Amino acid sequence: MDSTISISSEHSVLEPDVASVKSGESSNFLQNTNVTSVKPRPRRGNSIKRLQQSLCTEGEIIAAINKYFLFIFNFISWVIAAATVGIGYWTTVDKGQIVRDATDFFLDPSIILCLVGSITFTVAFCGCVGALRENTFLLKFFYISLFVVLVVEFTGGTLIFIFFKFPKIREKMRTPPETFLKQAIIRYRDDPDIEERLDFIQRELKCCGISFTDEGYKDWQLNMYFNCSPSNPSSERCAVPESCCILERGDRMNIMCGYGTTNKTKDEVDNRIFTRGCVRGFAEWLDAHEQIIVIMTSCVLATQILGVISAKALAVKVEKARCRSRNFRRRPRPE
Repeated sequence: MDSTISISSEHSVLEPDVASVKSGESSNFLQNTNVTSVKPRPRRGNSIKRLQQSLCTEGEIIAAINKYFLFIFNFISWVIAAATVGIGYWTTVDKGQIVRDATDFFLDPSIILCLVGSITFTVAFCGCVGALRENTFLLKFFYISLFVVLVVEFTGGTLIFIFFKFPKIREKMRTPPETFLKQAIIRYRDDPDIEERLDFIQRELKCCGISFTDEGYKDWQLNMYFNCSPSNPSSERCAVPESCCILERGDRMNIMCGYGTTNKTKDEVDNRIFTRGCVRGFAEWLDAHEQIIVIMTSCVLATQILGVISAKALAVKVEKARCRSRNFRRRPRPE
């Protein structure tokens, strides 16, 4: 009995020591492993949500930049177009000009200003308001109209290139450009506006007449005053306007410098007047300024293409946002 009691007492005394030793070791282990410094791993859903929020924020910034770029671009275009229409209309009314045919249209810059300014004013106004109010109808009207303008400009530029780079193709046309432009020569003395514009063109391009030849000066025989027929009683018979004359700096103007020229050959008069036609002079002017024209045309076309892309992107962005808003409203609300 004594031995049994002693063993059990020894066992009961040893158990607390073992437990204390184990608890001490475990506490030292936890301290060594720095359990308190271990942080919970972030959930994958939270990181995806943050990524979506950052992408949404970047998309909103890009959309805002695109929106106000369109607004500023169209506002500036709208102001310039309004000023152009005002100047063209004032000039047209001041002169009392009436458009009777294609000659009046192409030789009257005020009418061209009114037409181009009106188209630009309408398109730019729709783009400006559409971008500011995020109106998809106006935005679609803007980029479709601007795309049509781009097509017309590209087609016109291509035709001009063909007309002046490939004369044989132009000559095969039923109505080449100089056909209706020769009407300006016929009406030269009867219309002061046409007279002023033709004189300006001939001085600037150093040409005489209309034709795409080196003997354009003979086109002036179409005019009743300059006609070289024996029955013509005019004092300007067989003459050309003084704007055809070759003048050096310091020379005095002689209004009779072009008299007696249309009935002579090119070699006989090329020291007194310009002999090439103005269509040929314009073609040579294009060749001399080809690089500048290409650079300026490329800048204008690139700006317009950027406007089309920006308006299309903004319209798509607005439609998607409204579609998401409608879908969100249709969701059943939790009770």
